[in-house]
Amino acid sequence: MSERCITFEIPGPPKPKDRPRFSGHVYTTKATKDYEHVVTLSALAALVQHPGWDTSGRFGIRVTFFMGDKRKRDLDNCLKSVTDALNKLLYKDDSQLDAISAYREYDKERPRSAVSVYRLGEVE
Repeated sequence: MSERCITFEIPGPPKPKDRPRFSGHVYTTKATKDYEHVVTLSALAALVQHPGWDTSGRFGIRVTFFMGDKRKRDLDNCLKSVTDALNKLLYKDDSQLDAISAYREYDKERPRSAVSVYRLGEVE
């Protein structure tokens, strides 16, 4: 049986995914790409501890966003930055996510995101 859960932290303030931009074609902003890169690197560091992680099957994700301030941000857009960055890494596509939970907390001293991706439906 494969590992059931990968947990990791993404350093720095959580960033919501920007809306797609249009300039003759659709593109993702540099800020979104940069943040998704940080998410990917954080997940890769955790994935090293889980050799043989299987990206097939059904998954759940739990993310707690520790905001550094109380500025208005849409929680679902913050979640989208994380789930999109994990495509083809912890799961093949975020359409495999059957359970999603996201929480907002505040930590002025150490803003970050705490992520757990877990496998659903395996027989113990």
